[in-house]
Amino acid sequence: MPHAPQHADVATTELDSVLRGGPFHVALRAAIAARGLPLQRVQHHLSRHGVKVGVTSLSYWQQGARRPQRPESLRPCARWRRSCSCPRSR
Repeated sequence: MPHAPQHADVATTELDSVLRGGPFHVALRAAIAARGLPLQRVQHHLSRHGVKVGVTSLSYWQQGARRPQRPESLRPCARWRRSCSCPRSR
């Protein structure tokens, strides 16, 4: 399929844009979707790296209902960003 790489490039460019420009919940949702992982897997991945966060918190964060603000809440964001090779979102 000759158009697949071009489509992938567009998707990557759009993901990079939202990760750089936010808002946070949109960037988080896009990063999780790009990895194709359910929230339970994201939670498990973070847990393996010593970061405890609930699926409910992840869900609230990606919906924009809440934002991580406490230091213990920011750790999962930093860890996930590093594992995705994502820049900091605004």
